[in-house]
Amino acid sequence: MFVLPNPPIAPTPGPPPQTVRDDVAVPGQREQHEAVMRHGVLLEQATRGFSRVVPGAFKRRPPASPGDPVRDPWVEEFFDWLDPVVRAGQGLYLWT
Repeated sequence: MFVLPNPPIAPTPGPPPQTVRDDVAVPGQREQHEAVMRHGVLLEQATRGFSRVVPGAFKRRPPASPGDPVRDPWVEEFFDWLDPVVRAGQGLYLWT
């Protein structure tokens, strides 16, 4: 009843950019993002359909959309710690 296609496969990240000019979008990045968003819509529909037909203890909320803001106290504390470093003209390069 709630059959979903396999989620899109994200490409393996490449090496970090060496210069600002190297920091460009990967070919197909927009299409990959759109595929993830479409799959998220399917997950939300399946979750809502599931929750309509099961007893209360089994009901689930749809997963957060990739575009929704997520509050993470650890991340907020980290950036609060980093703020004075950046204001002092220094920085930290984060790459994922």
